[in-house]
Amino acid sequence: MKNLANIKILSCGEIPNRIIENIAQHKIEKDNYINIKNGSFFKYYIKFFIKEESLIKNLTIYKKHDKKNIEELDEVFKDLDIAIIIGDLKDENSFRNMRSIAKTARKKGILLIGVVLVPTFQDKTEQIRLKKEIHGLIRVMDTVIPLELEKIAASIKAPLIDEKGVEFYESYPLFCIQQLIKFFEANGAIRINKKDLYNVFSEGGLGYISMGYGMGQEKLETAIDSIFIPNPELTTYAKFLVSICVPEDMKISYIDEVLNKINEKLECNVSVTFKATLEKDRKDDLFISVIGIK
Repeated sequence: MKNLANIKILSCGEIPNRIIENIAQHKIEKDNYINIKNGSFFKYYIKFFIKEESLIKNLTIYKKHDKKNIEELDEVFKDLDIAIIIGDLKDENSFRNMRSIAKTARKKGILLIGVVLVPTFQDKTEQIRLKKEIHGLIRVMDTVIPLELEKIAASIKAPLIDEKGVEFYESYPLFCIQQLIKFFEANGAIRINKKDLYNVFSEGGLGYISMGYGMGQEKLETAIDSIFIPNPELTTYAKFLVSICVPEDMKISYIDEVLNKINEKLECNVSVTFKATLEKDRKDDLFISVIGIK
């Protein structure tokens, strides 16, 4: 099992219990789901090993609010390759803890993916705070997928509560996380070659590219030319996880053109396996983040 990448899912902030429990049940029987509480600091541990050919060896749900306990993450991050962190920016503590956790993980060379629940506020001060927090997370994580759920539900005409009584606030983040898990599973038993990723991507840390953040198509074109470092030895990177957040008035065909240019740079096929939903009010917040997987 030495070639299997180790993935853990961490939660930060008041994430609905149903999301956490459904993630647990995605892989194991409920009887193996252990909840250990200790004051304001508690962990959800899922202790199991699944079939050897699967990518995920174990899955840990971790939730914390107390910054002084950050050092306890050393055990959580032991032998870890990939961390998917769920956070809710409705709670300011969630942002601070996500950032602290990300900094700790980055020092250990862990690939970080943030799935961030973004509340909808009319208040301009709160809107500015959220924008700054998202920017702050992008700087310390490898990729960030912001989910402004009210706007997403409206754009795809989804009910806030479905016929089974499940809230969109719970079901959509769970769907996104499951897509991420499926992506890694579909690529078999792999391990990230961190050294090569650093050689490919020049900015933002391990495997992270932020292209055109804030200025639209023109800046995106410039970023493609400036960020990628040609490396003919790295033709084995055939799979990419791509998260896209674009304004409604940008055509998907243009995104396809961008991906074709990425393909030409790296001399391999690019597979788009995950996309964030279009968000019509984010005309000044275009970004595409790419994770290369060997």
